[in-house]
Amino acid sequence: MTGVINEHRTPPPVKQPEANSEAGMSNHCPPIQDIKTLSSNTCLSESTIERLVAEKRFPPPRRNKCGKRLWVWDEVYKYLAAPEDNDSDDAVGRKIYERTKQAFNGN
Repeated sequence: MTGVINEHRTPPPVKQPEANSEAGMSNHCPPIQDIKTLSSNTCLSESTIERLVAEKRFPPPRRNKCGKRLWVWDEVYKYLAAPEDNDSDDAVGRKIYERTKQAFNGN
């Protein structure tokens, strides 16, 4: 049977980017970032980062010897990768919804 394509052939595995062994981060992110670079790497606008820092919902920047504000990528990554706080407004709202639904259904 020449010319027949094997439809059950598995695709080759996708090569994952290598992780930085020290920080557990991918190699493309600089370890220290200004707000423009941080904005690009997190897909958050600069104004959103500023607002979240002011609300204490994002890691604060550090200042270098010249006074420039810089973020440590390892801290930002850990913050973004951490599971959501169970007491956040969304989690509390979800609990209220689920308990109301259970009470209404008689469970």
